[in-house]
Amino acid sequence: MKTRIRSLLKVGGLLLLLATMMLVSSPAMADLPASTCTLDAGTNTRTCDLWAMPGSILLPDGTSATIWGFADNAAGPAQLPGPPIVANQGETLRVILHNELPGETVSLVFPGQSGLQDYTAGVGQGATQEYQFVLDNPGTFLYEAGPTPNGGRQVAMGLFGGLVVRPASAPGQAYADPATAFAYEELLVLSEIDPALNNSPDPNSFELYSFEPRYWLINGLAYPQTTMIGAEAGATVLLRYINAGLETHGMSVLGLRQQIVASDGKPIHSYGVVAEKIVSGETMDALLTIPAATVQGTQFALYDASLMMHNASQRLADGKLAFGGLLTFVDAITGTAATLAGPVVTDVQVSPNPTTGADGVTLSADLTSDAGLTAVEYFTGSVGVPGTGVAMSFGGGGPAYAATASIPAGELATWQSGLVTLYVRGQDANGWGLVGSVVLNLDKTGPASNALSLWPEPSNGSRPVLLRATGDDHSNGANPVVAGQFSMDGGVAQPMALARTDNPVTAMTATLSLETVQALPQGLHPISVTSQDFLGNWGAPGIITLTMDTTGPDVTALTLAPSTLDLSGAPPVVNVRLEGMLADPVSAGAQSKLANAEAFIEFPGPNGTGFDLFASDAMFDETSEAVYFDIPVAAFLLLSQGPHSVFVHGLDAAGNWGPFTTAEIIIDRGAADTDGPNISSPLATPNPTNGATSVTFTANAADPGLVSNIGGAQWFVNLGYIGQFGAADGAFDSPTEALLANVDVSSWPNGTHTINLVAYDALSNFGPAAQLSLSVQGNNAVQIMADNFESGNLDAWSNVVGDVTVVPEAGLGADRAGLGIRAGIDGGAPAYASHVMPLGEAAYRARFLYDPNSANLGAKEHDILAGLYADKAIMGIQVEASGDGGYEVRGWALSNGVPIYTGWHDISDELHALGIHWQSASQASLSLIVDGQVVETLDYLDTAAYTVHEIRLGPSGDIDPAASGAQYFDEYDARRVMAIFLPLVSRGQ
Repeated sequence: MKTRIRSLLKVGGLLLLLATMMLVSSPAMADLPASTCTLDAGTNTRTCDLWAMPGSILLPDGTSATIWGFADNAAGPAQLPGPPIVANQGETLRVILHNELPGETVSLVFPGQSGLQDYTAGVGQGATQEYQFVLDNPGTFLYEAGPTPNGGRQVAMGLFGGLVVRPASAPGQAYADPATAFAYEELLVLSEIDPALNNSPDPNSFELYSFEPRYWLINGLAYPQTTMIGAEAGATVLLRYINAGLETHGMSVLGLRQQIVASDGKPIHSYGVVAEKIVSGETMDALLTIPAATVQGTQFALYDASLMMHNASQRLADGKLAFGGLLTFVDAITGTAATLAGPVVTDVQVSPNPTTGADGVTLSADLTSDAGLTAVEYFTGSVGVPGTGVAMSFGGGGPAYAATASIPAGELATWQSGLVTLYVRGQDANGWGLVGSVVLNLDKTGPASNALSLWPEPSNGSRPVLLRATGDDHSNGANPVVAGQFSMDGGVAQPMALARTDNPVTAMTATLSLETVQALPQGLHPISVTSQDFLGNWGAPGIITLTMDTTGPDVTALTLAPSTLDLSGAPPVVNVRLEGMLADPVSAGAQSKLANAEAFIEFPGPNGTGFDLFASDAMFDETSEAVYFDIPVAAFLLLSQGPHSVFVHGLDAAGNWGPFTTAEIIIDRGAADTDGPNISSPLATPNPTNGATSVTFTANAADPGLVSNIGGAQWFVNLGYIGQFGAADGAFDSPTEALLANVDVSSWPNGTHTINLVAYDALSNFGPAAQLSLSVQGNNAVQIMADNFESGNLDAWSNVVGDVTVVPEAGLGADRAGLGIRAGIDGGAPAYASHVMPLGEAAYRARFLYDPNSANLGAKEHDILAGLYADKAIMGIQVEASGDGGYEVRGWALSNGVPIYTGWHDISDELHALGIHWQSASQASLSLIVDGQVVETLDYLDTAAYTVHEIRLGPSGDIDPAASGAQYFDEYDARRVMAIFLPLVSRGQ
């Protein structure tokens, strides 16, 4: 890339003054007319008709491209760009749009103009629409297809043109300021062609994010089709640039400086440039003056300084890249008479090039003369009057001579950093000859370091921090960026990894290790990033600040209304209103926005497992937030009489959970009975189990004083996972009851387990817990559960929700034989089989076969496997429809209450083997397996607060209501520890 850029610059410099020898003559562009369209002097209204129609253009390499363009008459043809509209300040402009594009709805928009009606509606084929507005301000403007649903593609296909408004009573000026006076003017509309769009059978199917132009046009033409701009020596030329394309272009006139006087039709404080960027949709007015001493016929290259100067990489017969694209010439049609008999200058060189200027440079050139060389001179920046340049030494016996000049470092130190054109001219007995030139890349400044980002930001030190930046030298010499470094808190610089070292722009990354971020104190830590070009120039630093926040938000206010709940009869309210205020404290300058808040009733649970509160302003995006939640009164119905606590805490954007704050609610049942039933004679049969898959728990419950009937009883082995007892006689209708529960222990790990039993009375008073020990023996120590559904039923599962059936068409085993489960999702209803594990599993590894079965998943993702703790999902596998008609899956896990996701991984609409590996630990990982391969692993997860108590196989969670169809599942296998799983493959496909 470096070699190519230099060669283009060199050839571009030669083109400047040897154009008459190297280029085929082209006619000069005509000046813009004083006005266009038709003016009604009585109403001061200028009327223009534009017909939108299809057409085509022929590109320099012989390629034909379809366009949609505007024409100024019904017969066409379509023009690219559209006809220029030239009017005067103060006139009313009336534009009549005639749409002749088949199947397209078209409107017009005039950026920079006021008083327009709605431009989004548009009109269909064969219809017309009028636009009328007063031209309040002079300037150069764009008109283009408006933002109808397909407006972006219409602009890319060619529906655009230029609008020029001349200042009132100043026709020879661009604006009211006399400094904008000109003798010649040209409208230069820049655009691009991507044949993949223009020649597509259906341009509407083309995705604009895939737009990759192969041709770059000035006024619809690519060099060498472009026509030259003619002007007299000493004259000022107004260049009215309009960038109607999708790319940014840096327009330059080689050998001349442009004076920028306006942008988007608005005068600005003028400034001089060699090249200036013009972004998509922008207009720019530039003045340039051709030196009075210019030799007649000299041609100054007007081109895109980003060097998009080729036509789809077209090659010449010798294999060299042919010039093309955004290139034309400003032609001096009058000037100093050229002396064609003088010496010929060739092979102008400057070395070293590029350079920082620290060691000086040597300028050299070869000259040919049959009349005896008498003098050689050089100029910098522009060509002066013959004989006024800096003399060069020369030697040789003729007709071949060699000239050199040393330009010392002290001289270069006075030059501005950038591209400097050096011109060489010789004199013999016939006079002065034509000049040759070379471009010196004088690079004194290093690359800019920009686009800095940190992730995560802010950080709480729980995971490494990724630093990203861009080293960008394209405006500082365009030399390759070869190194990057960063320092934090003014410390020792550390190297950054570069995506490439052969380009002026490159991505740079560095990772702050977990040990590094954990060692940082809370507060703000500035990070300085610098980059270096291959000449050794270090650029100015880019600065970004890492916020280390290890303090969670505080709950500063918390209320419940009502604070006393009368449950002596029918509840007096439907909800209990919880309201609070949370704020993240400032500590050492660090403060984070709120990310969430949650609450628990009676007992606080692990982070992220409570019920979420709502931000009062609908979004957690500030450092302090008011929150609320209407707690259904049903949540309090089983609480005993007396005071109870609601616990609330918040999460900040750094991932810190704050301390709990409580609000008290008093339950008033209006009864003296506040004691719950006692449990006696708890028993488990068989005990030990010796391989039995089912155990029967029995016990007796009695209310003290036999005041209230027994309301029910429960057994549990972990917080939140409760099994229910039934009454042995079939109903809880007396103060004493025999209790009975049959429990599936086939998936319990071997060992001794403590079972807690508790009963409550009809007033919801819970009694003291009793315990029994159960010795589980003879179970498979690895297998949690497995089901290939060949039983024809779902008896192996604890529960089934929604449209779940065992059917032959869902069989995904060998040759798609056997049975599997079909999960229907019409209307977005969940459909899954649930397996409950009361003891909880600290390591869960599952695999299963899955077929999307062409189901319509709508526009949202949903879980097809979910692991739960205390009725809250803590990990799983999700699926969604991808943009190409297929599907994609990702894994996820709850880490300290915050969901962390893998990336999306494409799968086809057919059988796939999916799997997940999850573990409970403070530094845990989660792996997603697709077709026997681990496609991604999440590290540094804090899952220590959770164990898996329930697995849901099938669509669950937030399913799009627009979803329809069914998904297939088969051969489910879950284990506790890492086992050798043979990869599941798409058999019989």
